[in-house]
Amino acid sequence: MKLLNRKKAITVIVIILILCTANIYIAKNYIIMMPGIAKNLRETINIYENDNFEDEKGAFLLITVSTRSANLPLVVYSLLNPYAKIHNKTNIIPNYFDKNEYQNYTRELMEESQIVAKAVALSKAGYSVEIQCQGVKVLKVLNESNGYGKIKDGDIILSIDRKEISKTSELLDEVNKKKKGEIVELILMRDAKEEHISVKVVESSNNNEKAGLGLYVKDYLNVDLPFQVEIEIGEIGGPSAGIMFALEIYNRLTKADLTLGKIVAGTGTLSFDGEIGEIGGVEQKVITAHKNGAEIFFIPIGNYKDAKPVAEKYGITLVPIKTFDDALKYLKDRQLYSYRVIEKIPPFLSHIGVLISNAVNEE
Repeated sequence: MKLLNRKKAITVIVIILILCTANIYIAKNYIIMMPGIAKNLRETINIYENDNFEDEKGAFLLITVSTRSANLPLVVYSLLNPYAKIHNKTNIIPNYFDKNEYQNYTRELMEESQIVAKAVALSKAGYSVEIQCQGVKVLKVLNESNGYGKIKDGDIILSIDRKEISKTSELLDEVNKKKKGEIVELILMRDAKEEHISVKVVESSNNNEKAGLGLYVKDYLNVDLPFQVEIEIGEIGGPSAGIMFALEIYNRLTKADLTLGKIVAGTGTLSFDGEIGEIGGVEQKVITAHKNGAEIFFIPIGNYKDAKPVAEKYGITLVPIKTFDDALKYLKDRQLYSYRVIEKIPPFLSHIGVLISNAVNEE
């Protein structure tokens, strides 16, 4: 009897060890992506001039996804829930970022998306906006970089081999002309002082056939706006709210309310030329929009195919867009159609509507 109990105990211990080992492995290598939260941008954006805040009867929503490290219970949940997706962690978080570095990186992307959205919205609304790219900001120095220990996160690259650069594309163009092992001279701005360093060109982290510097970078931007626009979004990171920030700001700076009393959601990166870029987690974002009452959802055209089945299931109008102008045109066309319908209402019905409205107001 004692021998049997001992075998059972050993079996239980082995099972527990296997489950614990599996849980550790899953947590280290996988992420679960699920529907997130929505924020009414009317409550997060402050415009300090010409704000038609009171005229906005509907809402523009920022939509997020929730991501967390996987574990056995979450894996079971994701297998039962078609809209909770398991992803290899390296497909979401590059393996050269730790958790804190990745969070800082997504915050940088969020800040940049806000800058771009302000510039695009104000420009479309008829205001003068000056945009300057003043160099290339280093977000992360990879271990394989020859600049590791010389270049620091936050440095601004001003030139390469005495050629001044103002944006990331110019830096990439110059590096792509080099051969692996070739030495280049960089001028950096660090703590308001110039630093001159020499680094060896290495293999690109994205393409072994191309040369690179082993750096994660982005444009260092300065945008001069005619008045202050503040966006308070908390701890949300990433670039995918650009389109919705721009729509909210534009709507508040123009006379006609583009929401027409509807709840409008969407997602997509936004560039200074108004182009809309693809993002991840579209299925989860459509579900989040539905749960928060959205009737219209703007989606980058490249994500349309993945989002369509979910939108059809929940009855959301899915609008594929390539540019910010596409979104404006859709909303303005709805607005124009609404005005035309009102104009066609027979006069006697209009009078009835006024009488009913007056009666309600008197109550």
